Amino acid sequence: MPVFPEIRVETAPFCNLRQALQWLHDDIEPIDPAYEPALGRTDWVSNDNKRERSHLFASFVSKRIRLFGRFAEGSFVWEENDVAFAKYSELEEIPISRMIDAGFDGFQFQTSRIRHVTDFTYNGEPITGWEYVEVVMRTTELFAQYPPRSSKPPPDINLGWAVARATLPTNKLPDLELLFVDENAVEWIAKRTGSSEKDAGRALHIALCKGALVADGPNGDAIPTSLWRSYSSSAFLDEISTGEPDWGTHDGWLNCKNAILKTVDVDIWLDEAMRRKAEFDAFLADDASETAAARVPGHEPTANSETTCPAEVPLYLKFGLDVAAQLGGPSKIAKLTKKEVIHAIVQSWPEELFGPIKGRLNSDKAPAAIEYLAMFLRSPEAQLGGLRPSRARNNGHAGPEGSNGSSLSQTDHTEPEPAEGLRV
Repeated sequence: MPVFPEIRVETAPFCNLRQALQWLHDDIEPIDPAYEPALGRTDWVSNDNKRERSHLFASFVSKRIRLFGRFAEGSFVWEENDVAFAKYSELEEIPISRMIDAGFDGFQFQTSRIRHVTDFTYNGEPITGWEYVEVVMRTTELFAQYPPRSSKPPPDINLGWAVARATLPTNKLPDLELLFVDENAVEWIAKRTGSSEKDAGRALHIALCKGALVADGPNGDAIPTSLWRSYSSSAFLDEISTGEPDWGTHDGWLNCKNAILKTVDVDIWLDEAMRRKAEFDAFLADDASETAAARVPGHEPTANSETTCPAEVPLYLKFGLDVAAQLGGPSKIAKLTKKEVIHAIVQSWPEELFGPIKGRLNSDKAPAAIEYLAMFLRSPEAQLGGLRPSRARNNGHAGPEGSNGSSLSQTDHTEPEPAEGLRV
């Protein structure tokens, strides 16, 4: 059996949680963990060290001893009563807030970890959270706070109420679900819209009067709009300003004193109002746009056209004039059926300016916008009675009776026929 020489190992510059606990409990000086088996040191700590663990925890949260570790957060794998993350960070200083979130029970001195679980499965197994592994501290800071027995006494640890309170378990308040119809509801609306409380109060009153918001009485009965309409806007605001508004009774029996609203209903009402305002602003911006094209693309009127287009006209009117020019003016449009005019409008419709045609196109009825535009392009006489343009008889002559009033040359006289389908 060979003889093992004695090994002399210097104190390690860093020590882990388990070594710090052994220093306080067993008076074992920290060394590099790789040499601990050579010196016959155990890497196991007993369970009768709660006092030492609590003392160390106080030193950590008071920042007398700083901690460092490799961080990971998110979902993890739970295997054999332990967790494992896919990736850990490089060594970094651990914030006091993380230690407080983990709490005393989150410190695992045996494995030198700090862990905090944030969510569990239905059967109690943790699934998400965060942890620090390979947690270490500077040995000099450990010895400064817990020096050898021959040294002078260490400085006191003054946690103070702020640190002690921060280490207590904390829970978030639940979200508000109900609002009384008072200054709290007005403040809720004002904060979410950036408006003044006066404007928010007026908006609340109008919503209650319209039935856009429905408040409930103490018994859960819906308060009718007639109660709110009995108040003028100024009277409603005056009652709110009292701090304890009393909305009285309705019809002599419905108690409305402590009227309440559901916050979700208020938020939905505000979201709907914002959506409608955005749509209306977009409509106004499109209607008054000065950056739109001066002419509808692909529909330039010809030089000898019977129509002219002023420089500044609404886009729909400009489109109608350009279609009229494309079809050759009033005299040529008079020779077309309404279906043919509608077909020309549909074929020339600029989706990049007006969007897709709204409504369904079929053989019996065109969308309203197309119908109206076709009506404006055709002469009034052509629309009376729904007659088609005159078409030539077999003998090549046309009679004036039944003419649709379109101005045709003598060589183009046609015979009127009833229109099929479309009529304005």
